[in-house]
Amino acid sequence: MKGLTSLIRLTRQARTFSAPPTMSAPRWKPQRAKDLNLPEWVTPSPFEWHWSGPLTRSELIMCKLSWALRSKPDWQRKAADPTIRAKWRQEAADAMGEYMFESEDHVVKGPLLTEAMIDYVLDELEGHKKISDNERGVERACFEGVWYSDRILSEESREQLKIAVRVLEDIPEEEKDWHPGSNNQVLDLVHPSLYPIVYGRTHAYLPNQPRENQNFLPVWAESASQFDRKWASQKFCWMPSDLSVDADSGAVKLVSPYINNMHLAIHKPLYPIVEEVITALVPLWERVLGDVIAPDRFTVLERFSWVNSGRIQNVGCIWESYGEPSPDDEDCPEDMSYEEFADQYRAALDKNFPEANTYKGQLEEHVRPVSLRGRQIQCIVKLANIHLTPEKPEYEGGNWHVEGMMNERIVASGIYYYDQENITESKLSFRVATEEPGYHGQDDDYCMDVLYGIGRNDACVQEVGSVISKAGRLLAWPNIFQHCVSPFRLADPTKPGHRKILAVFLVDPTKEPLPSATLIPPQQLRPAGETMEEVYDSALSAAGDTSEDSNPAGKGRLPFIPRELRDLVKSHITESVMTLEEAKAYRLQLMEERTVFVVDHTEQMYQAEFNMCELDDEGSLSAALEGVDIVLSALGPRQFDHPSGTPLAHAYEGLIKLMKQHGINRLLALGTVSVEDKADRFSVVFSTIVAGANVTMHNAYKDIRALADVIRNSSLEHYTIFRVPILSNNPSREVVAGYIGDGKLKNHVTLNRAGFAAFVVAEIEKKEWDLKAPVLVSA
Repeated sequence: MKGLTSLIRLTRQARTFSAPPTMSAPRWKPQRAKDLNLPEWVTPSPFEWHWSGPLTRSELIMCKLSWALRSKPDWQRKAADPTIRAKWRQEAADAMGEYMFESEDHVVKGPLLTEAMIDYVLDELEGHKKISDNERGVERACFEGVWYSDRILSEESREQLKIAVRVLEDIPEEEKDWHPGSNNQVLDLVHPSLYPIVYGRTHAYLPNQPRENQNFLPVWAESASQFDRKWASQKFCWMPSDLSVDADSGAVKLVSPYINNMHLAIHKPLYPIVEEVITALVPLWERVLGDVIAPDRFTVLERFSWVNSGRIQNVGCIWESYGEPSPDDEDCPEDMSYEEFADQYRAALDKNFPEANTYKGQLEEHVRPVSLRGRQIQCIVKLANIHLTPEKPEYEGGNWHVEGMMNERIVASGIYYYDQENITESKLSFRVATEEPGYHGQDDDYCMDVLYGIGRNDACVQEVGSVISKAGRLLAWPNIFQHCVSPFRLADPTKPGHRKILAVFLVDPTKEPLPSATLIPPQQLRPAGETMEEVYDSALSAAGDTSEDSNPAGKGRLPFIPRELRDLVKSHITESVMTLEEAKAYRLQLMEERTVFVVDHTEQMYQAEFNMCELDDEGSLSAALEGVDIVLSALGPRQFDHPSGTPLAHAYEGLIKLMKQHGINRLLALGTVSVEDKADRFSVVFSTIVAGANVTMHNAYKDIRALADVIRNSSLEHYTIFRVPILSNNPSREVVAGYIGDGKLKNHVTLNRAGFAAFVVAEIEKKEWDLKAPVLVSA
């Protein structure tokens, strides 16, 4: 049974799902016989709750072992050599002792890495070889969703980028743009926080609107719940550029007139190499998105490729009977405390530890790349250097964060580490937020610690691996993973050192495009003024006379424009551009906003605490209900291993009793279509669903029906039971409410999560379904 936080966190979790428009099927097909049809894309956002449970410690150790082997030079050839493979197996077996679990009181101890797990990892290497693009060196890295290549970009391209960047680096010291707060270690060459979109200030040529000087971009107003919107900036947005991906070759070409903060003339050599880097990122992003998108599958557990990966056998409980066992008081010897006796009793019991499956091609089956070819994408570009000196020899590393805010819609990132010198090894680490683990008894710390390494009041987040950021490496990952740069320092403390990166952020290609450099003229004062002067000069040059006294009307690009008129035009240009001082002032405001955002977002979305109190813990539950007016409960059964005895119904009895004590008279509860209502009529579709639930999930079926009876027979003055068929990633957020067989539902059986959440929140005010049990489906 879920704990107290499942009851309280509905408004944090369920209200934040989104579903984008339908996309076409992917072109790339994995190396397997079965043809997979993906009719829809559903790209997850770091600003939504994803409802994926944690992985076991053992599975994370298996991922770590696999990445260690695949990080070896020429690993594919070595993995095929029986002698080397045997050596790897022996080395892993020798390390098994390092992966033993033992609780502090020695009650629970056992293996976290077994020989079967080692065999699985070794057998899976063949799968990694199959899913790799060996021609371009594209491989999966430390974890699902993280892909890299060390040779998709040639050494020649890397040298070209080094040379092209010099025009940004070789400038007077006073003009260098050291990132604020970086202790003059991070040099911004091209950064999206400088000259960003400023809502109400940035000028844009909007579609289907006259090209007037007062076309200023309004505040971001995309449809979103109030919870969603707090992750969106109401002031700023990084400016993307539009690019096209060739349907045949995959080559990327800039569609927008420019990339923000890259001068078309001065930085011209950079443009083709940036296009080349993004071209190389496309096949990585196709695999990144393939690991995290969810076609409209029937179960939430299939949402991400790492959930149900097939590595580990079905994880139950370490105890034979679910929940931490306790001996009878009567059996405790007189010369021993009960706590000591209980510890000895538990230590002597047999325990179930996770074990690996046999590898049968699970990896290939779960790789589902999409295709970006033939599409127009939006990207945000960043160039930055980290410089260390003997006076400042160490970089302290970064904080855990995702890229951008909600209104930038960044779905994936890519970094090209194109140059580094005289620095120690550095890594980029990744972690993912998880749902609370499904635990099996109140205060069962042992089970949660053994299985997941998550204990009472720990954050529901797991680190899933790290990748060395070495020169020449191209790396890509999904933005639902927080990432963090590890510290590094000078290798030789007597000499300077540096690391240089080109970062590119991919805007969600499944949603409507953001205002971009296609619609927004350059905001920098210098390019705008220079463009006007170039037009003027070209007219005079074409006439063969550069004096202002001449008037070669009709010759050149424009006829002669008097200085007075040019100054007047220039004064109007300045209304839609910014001075450098103004842009830097906006940058400080943007950084201040995002500093607060990163802290709040991390705490609420990546560090939610695991609360182990049960709903029969009256003290904790009563404290949680203090000052509450309405209870929204997403409490629901486990599907196939739900315990007998209708524990949910009993929990609701206690909950309603405490609600009455606190003067709370309204409950909005989650139910399923297994719950009957007198307004229902016969439906073949829904009858089939209910009959299937009764047969395959009988305990859950009985409990959800008993739960509804408890609510209906209680003394609550107001309640609503929202009967949900199949929660899915249906792209339609529009919700239809009705009763089975009444014609309104039209035999639809799926419900979009965001639509469900929005409907429930709206019902708080409307009270349209008070004392009723509507079925909710997506239109």
